[in-house]
Amino acid sequence: MKFLIFVLLSFSHLPLQAAPTSKLDIEGYQRSILNLDIQGLGKQAVYYASDKTGPKPLFIYLHGAGWMRKDITKSTSPIAKGFMEFGYTCDVLLPHSKSMWKAKSLDQLISKIVKTNDIDTTKIYIGGFSMGGAGTWVHGFEGEQAIAAYVPMGSGASKTAKVHDKWDLKDMKDKPIWMFHGEKDKVVPYENAAETAQLMKELNPHFKFTTFEGVAHTPGGVYKMKSFYEWLFKQSL
Repeated sequence: MKFLIFVLLSFSHLPLQAAPTSKLDIEGYQRSILNLDIQGLGKQAVYYASDKTGPKPLFIYLHGAGWMRKDITKSTSPIAKGFMEFGYTCDVLLPHSKSMWKAKSLDQLISKIVKTNDIDTTKIYIGGFSMGGAGTWVHGFEGEQAIAAYVPMGSGASKTAKVHDKWDLKDMKDKPIWMFHGEKDKVVPYENAAETAQLMKELNPHFKFTTFEGVAHTPGGVYKMKSFYEWLFKQSL
């Protein structure tokens, strides 16, 4: 009996185990849901705030068309995981849109986030996949907020339109851009995107283009490329 009491008392002094975290949580970040009132954007966005203190870079990730009718609050962020894996500090914002991304809406979003968070405004980046990649181009050509680098993935064209047909590429000739595209992409035809990439490469010394061989319409391996994060954090206004 004395032994049983001793065992129970011993276990009573052990620290309680923390409850399992949500599968949407990412180590090193505080995940929160933002309520927005910005025309052209959804009412909510997901914000991954790094645990580190001081002014931090910000990556704004624009989703593709597949998320237009989904609940953005159920989204996680592979790119935030990448920042942690490779030892970089960066907040990540996942806004929501039910239609094509608009530069004015994104500008208003950036203004709001900068006012309410400790952001290094010399290192704000915009990137996205598919429709989000198209939105990345939209802001690059039409946005007013200063952005340190753009990362369009699986975009740059459609079956009927091309970036270089819609805008004058000279307007982005000085902006750091790393464009990614799958060689087997049929949704956003690789040939059309590669044509835009070639023309941009001739104009812009800060432009990079990576082809993922054998890859269809996906972001490919961007989030797991150490070289991508190294390049990104060298870009600053």
